[in-house]
Amino acid sequence: MYSTVTLNPENNWRYEWTALSPYYTWTIVETDVPVGYIVKTEQQGVTCTITNTAEPVEADPPVKKYALGDTPAVKGIFRFKMEAVSNTAGFAIKDMPMPPGSIDGVKIMDIEGAQEFDFGVVRYLKEGVYVYRISEIDMGDKDYTYDRTVYTLTRVIGKKDGKLTVEDTVEMDSSTVEQMQFENTYTDPGPNADPDKPTPPPGPTPEDPKPTLPQTGQLWWPVPFLLILGMLLLGAGIVRWTGKTKRNRP
Repeated sequence: MYSTVTLNPENNWRYEWTALSPYYTWTIVETDVPVGYIVKTEQQGVTCTITNTAEPVEADPPVKKYALGDTPAVKGIFRFKMEAVSNTAGFAIKDMPMPPGSIDGVKIMDIEGAQEFDFGVVRYLKEGVYVYRISEIDMGDKDYTYDRTVYTLTRVIGKKDGKLTVEDTVEMDSSTVEQMQFENTYTDPGPNADPDKPTPPPGPTPEDPKPTLPQTGQLWWPVPFLLILGMLLLGAGIVRWTGKTKRNRP
């Protein structure tokens, strides 16, 4: 035994059965569920509430992070941000669909080293155009160069055959790109690097040699001996020249 009714705006989506026999157990079910909707039935006493919710569509576009340059002894930590920008579905910016862990339309995510990652699954229940911005946050490590690229993700939530669909477009500097990717370059500072110590000036070049002093342990005794010998030879030469001068006088 059953009775079928159709709920619509004309009957304010309500119907009441009367004169039901108390000797039977009566149940209410929705027979024709629209495609793309989920049915939830709740009953309190003799009142039954049926709720139809559009089946959500999910999306989580990947982001790639590349590490270039030298190989660090310890993998670096890199921070990325996904932020809500605008939508046509009527949401406030802070209430736009976002991945789990987001706060007021912003999701911050840290990753280690080079890898492919995503910010998490985003669930959509309403058609519309949703715009997001993805960028890297400068962590201030002097040994790395950080990627300043900013990507714009435009996500169109439509409907086909009664089901929600998703279509993504990624842009960088107003040009469409296939994927979002960030590059960080590491430069090894060396084992004795001190960021607060100035770089010393370069040493002398072969074109500009600098005089050097004798090293400790070198022989110094010939120097005074040769000096005295030179003085004696000089004195003998003077005496000989003076004698010749006297003999030549008239």
